[in-house]
Amino acid sequence: MSTSGKAVVVCGGKRGVLSTGKTAVFDAEGNCAACCGCRSEQYGILNSSAFGWQPAPQQDGTSVHGTFRFEDSANCGGPNGNVQGGRAVCRACFAVPMTVSYRLAGPTERQNAGYDISSILRDGAQRVVIGGTEEHLGCAMLNHEAVAQEVVAAGPHTFEFRTSTIDGLYHMGMTHTFLVDWEPAP
Repeated sequence: MSTSGKAVVVCGGKRGVLSTGKTAVFDAEGNCAACCGCRSEQYGILNSSAFGWQPAPQQDGTSVHGTFRFEDSANCGGPNGNVQGGRAVCRACFAVPMTVSYRLAGPTERQNAGYDISSILRDGAQRVVIGGTEEHLGCAMLNHEAVAQEVVAAGPHTFEFRTSTIDGLYHMGMTHTFLVDWEPAP
């Protein structure tokens, strides 16, 4: 597999060149430690030791997972009137095609649609999303789950978790869990 004429995945424990032009070492299974890992950020959180990414998203070789805990909004009796959210970007390198499963779950507001939005993207394309519903029920919450599955080609891939309340209103007890896992495709 190549990107801009440079090798990205080299099987058999050889050196390869990443799309950035940097060299990397791939093990016999085609895994590249330099290709993998996560970085995350969050905003609008008052108590970051208990809220926000808890724990920070991680890539463990067969999955990428993370949990985002939101502080209750001030209009629902909580301490936080801010827009709260976060983003995590995780990279994985597949030596063979993989069956990739996506799961995103958690409660969202029942006041207005288009708020309390979370999504999982692969290589910039949205795969699953959850969000608030238009019911005008104030601080009431509704649990959601979105799942999807696809076969993904061998090579480097970026998985992104995005979440935002969009505004500082109508959420309480809200935690969103993000999971992407994979296994060799049949």
